[in-house]
Amino acid sequence: DVLSAHAPLHFDLSIFDIFAAIATGASICLVPQGWSAFPKTIAEFIADNRITTWYSVPTALVQLVMHGDIAHRDFSALKRVLFAGEVFPSKYLRQLMHLLPEIQYFNLYGPTETNVITCHEIKEPPSAEMDVPIGTMCDGITGYVVSEAGILASHGEIGELYTKSPTLMNGYWNDAPKTEEVLITNTFDPDDDSLVYKTGDLVHLDERGYLIYHGRMDTMVKSRGYRIELGEIETVLTAHGKIRECVVTPLPSEEFGSIISAVLVTELDTDLDEDEILRYCRDNLPTYMVPETIRFMSALPRTSTGKIDRKAVESLN
Repeated sequence: DVLSAHAPLHFDLSIFDIFAAIATGASICLVPQGWSAFPKTIAEFIADNRITTWYSVPTALVQLVMHGDIAHRDFSALKRVLFAGEVFPSKYLRQLMHLLPEIQYFNLYGPTETNVITCHEIKEPPSAEMDVPIGTMCDGITGYVVSEAGILASHGEIGELYTKSPTLMNGYWNDAPKTEEVLITNTFDPDDDSLVYKTGDLVHLDERGYLIYHGRMDTMVKSRGYRIELGEIETVLTAHGKIRECVVTPLPSEEFGSIISAVLVTELDTDLDEDEILRYCRDNLPTYMVPETIRFMSALPRTSTGKIDRKAVESLN
């Protein structure tokens, strides 16, 4: 096997690239710094180096789908694609799976404090509106879905994901209060006195036993008395055929608590305007979740690890 090493070494995705390759005797093929901005170059890199396992944030794969001309590349060595770090918009994952139907696809999940703790193999292209599961806990890792009341959530109920694992951090460097806030005594198993980590991520267990991700607790806002998960609005917006990617943020409002703002990047050569977006939202979202403001950008700001920089977007409001 030949594993791509796409993640910067300060990003915890690189743990898999380095140690999984070493543990299995595979080769590691370093993606040169800065190449992420050039999807055709990345596509050539995968073909020329006979990469068998690609692992990256979904953003890099979206760029490959849109601009990598992968239908005309020799990806015959590629066996599997793994992605983690952010939500992969279903419409682009669907396109990728149609372009490269013979390989395996895996959605991995885990905060930096634990590294990867769940995995899900996607066997069929998802519909544009479908949430791709983050799957089930990896071997040796335990997870608990905890309700607002601090008890185990019922099946299908959204709650915060707690976890314990051999890869759990010892704590935050020189920040005991923050450590004590998220590393707590396990009250869900009387025979286990180990610490569990409060991830701050909202999930639920579906009828198949798969975890479905709903976003961060800190992206849950109240507007007009309703609790709103901003990620649900982003899922609906991204499913629109003319919207490439988006970020939904709350704006403080004395009258309503928060109002919803959406920042959008449209597909090239589209004539999408604010009125069309609002009509689409009214058709697909409850009234209280329809954004109050719509703004268009040519590209969203990114962090050094390739994720959308939400704080930078919020600072533009």
